[in-house]
Amino acid sequence: MSEENRIQSLGTVSVTEWVEDRRRTERVPVSLPLHVCSSNGEIDKVEEVSTTLNACRDGLYFATKVPSYKVGMSLVVTFPYSRATERNVHFFGKVVRIDALSDGSFGIAVELVMTLLNKQKRRPVSVEF
Repeated sequence: MSEENRIQSLGTVSVTEWVEDRRRTERVPVSLPLHVCSSNGEIDKVEEVSTTLNACRDGLYFATKVPSYKVGMSLVVTFPYSRATERNVHFFGKVVRIDALSDGSFGIAVELVMTLLNKQKRRPVSVEF
């Protein structure tokens, strides 16, 4: 059996395919509101409300017309975003990819690095048995 046939029969992914797709969890198409704002220290201040195109446990992807995003940029992401602030969950995130989309907008891929503590959410949870 040739090396190529052996790889195909095992269903192995080539190294270049693996490097290009660094996702650790599967993305799902979901349209939920998010609030994004650049963290302190960024030269180009960004703040907007948008909608996700897809998301996974540790990241999300959304479209924007704002050209100020940069790969490596630190963000504070509220996802899913609600005007009822007690429902919001905040994350520290990092822009990991920017795509030029066909309609002239940009696709922004964000890795959610860690959850930021929302002190307003500290309250006892009742458990019923």
